[in-house]
Amino acid sequence: MRIVVVTPTYNEIENIDKFLDALKAQFKGVPSCEMHSVIVDGNSTDGTTEAVRKKVKENPNIHLLVEEKKTGLGSAYILGMKYAISELKADGIVEMDADFQHDPKDVKRFVAKLNEGYDYVLGSRYIKGGSIPDSWALYRKLLSFFGNLLSRIVLGLFEIHDVTSGYRISRVSTLSKVNLEDLDRKAYTYKIQLLYEMKMKGGKIGEIPIAFGLRDRGDSKMEKENIIESLKLIFKLRIKKNASFFKFLIVGSAGLFVQTSIFYFLVLFYKINPSVSLLPAFLAAVVTTFTFNNLWSFKERKIVRVDEKMKKFIIFCLINIGTYFIQKGFIVLSQSVFGKVIFVLLVGYPLGILIGLIWNYLLYSKIVWEKTATVIKV
Repeated sequence: MRIVVVTPTYNEIENIDKFLDALKAQFKGVPSCEMHSVIVDGNSTDGTTEAVRKKVKENPNIHLLVEEKKTGLGSAYILGMKYAISELKADGIVEMDADFQHDPKDVKRFVAKLNEGYDYVLGSRYIKGGSIPDSWALYRKLLSFFGNLLSRIVLGLFEIHDVTSGYRISRVSTLSKVNLEDLDRKAYTYKIQLLYEMKMKGGKIGEIPIAFGLRDRGDSKMEKENIIESLKLIFKLRIKKNASFFKFLIVGSAGLFVQTSIFYFLVLFYKINPSVSLLPAFLAAVVTTFTFNNLWSFKERKIVRVDEKMKKFIIFCLINIGTYFIQKGFIVLSQSVFGKVIFVLLVGYPLGILIGLIWNYLLYSKIVWEKTATVIKV
């Protein structure tokens, strides 16, 4: 089996020699495999390109691709994967960075997992044995955790714990079913889409625990816009997959408008406690969303019979009891943590709405407006 490690670089002169030497040492420990390394350099200005060229002369299993100009992480990985498939006839492709946040020692563990029959294996920071740096700031830990959680819920990747992990291996026979040209190339977002597409193509997805390290030398490539681009992508993929989710968001927005208007009115004008004001506002939103979801969002599964409609409305209300307590929990928590009403309105209440929205869609589509046995999936 031929395994190719694809690694984008840009101004990695402080890391690249050490990285390639570490990979070479680990390659020796991978049994029955021909190991190659493809470096995709973004036309570095610090001598990285020249350093890799020297390594290529020393080792025929090291390959260098140089972009005319830096096109971004996603484009570099895709270029490297296409080269690994077409020119090196790879059976498996490892994606990893050169800054030692991904430990080269884990390569043989990825290959072993691929040999167990998995098609796509991710290095997970959020399963037993995995970790993130203790020195990470709290906000970064929270962004990583909740970003993963939101991606898993919206895309239905519940069995996967680390959707945004950059350290992974793919089986080429399954990867070849994915049109790499269609992948979003903005920084790290392609990783989310590629995982989603591999899952949609029927790939068997696995995880191994990894310790995500601190960058060994140089400057971090983390970009703030990655968060925004990732959010845009997961909702784009979900809408493309299921148009009813988009309609559900619009109806949910209408229900949110009804609930928020009543909630803010009672809190701000009548000075009623937020925990008390939530109930009447919430009940009004329940009636609004049930009516419009039945008429529009899930029109193809519309409930017509009166007795069935009453039954489903009761189930709908029971689901929303869970939503109510999710929202109430965030309100009470924000009250106890921040104390001031303004923080409840700007932090606790919106967070409760977001998590409740996701909870509602999943249960509505599977229980209230579930697909019948006569529906054929094409």
